Amino acid sequence: MTILKRQKCQLAKRRERRRNPIVTAHPDVMAIDDDGKVISIQSKVDGGQERLTDTDLANARRFIDQHGDDVRWTPERGWLVWDSCRWQIDDMHQIEAKAKTTVESIFDEIKSAPNRDERFRFAKKSQSARGIKDLLFLARSDPKATARLVDFDTDPWLFNCTN
Repeated sequence: MTILKRQKCQLAKRRERRRNPIVTAHPDVMAIDDDGKVISIQSKVDGGQERLTDTDLANARRFIDQHGDDVRWTPERGWLVWDSCRWQIDDMHQIEAKAKTTVESIFDEIKSAPNRDERFRFAKKSQSARGIKDLLFLARSDPKATARLVDFDTDPWLFNCTN
């Protein structure tokens, strides 16, 4: 692959992720056809079968796609939430609130789904306490969300202040 074609592919991936972050959960599973159009092959795996989107793992991926920049799981302290200045321990249950918005967003996906009844049942089940608990349990093992406490504050000369 030439450098120019690789740059086009990376640019097309970025544009596609901005347009539809749910469909492009795994940006590496994309290609460019001969006409230069982006082909998303993420939804088709194993001989053309549709990828399962009605699982707890799919919900965890949705959660990381939507909130992965603002949340971290640490084995030492549990969930941390970015408050635009620092990483704070989630003692106000912001993680659960973010998980609720994620499962509520499944209803937006149903609008264009061919099998609306099945997806609606799954979306309803995902909104249960167990569905949210399972989503968070699976999301904490995602590499984008996992961190150690020693990974934070690595620069001893950096001082966080408001001015």
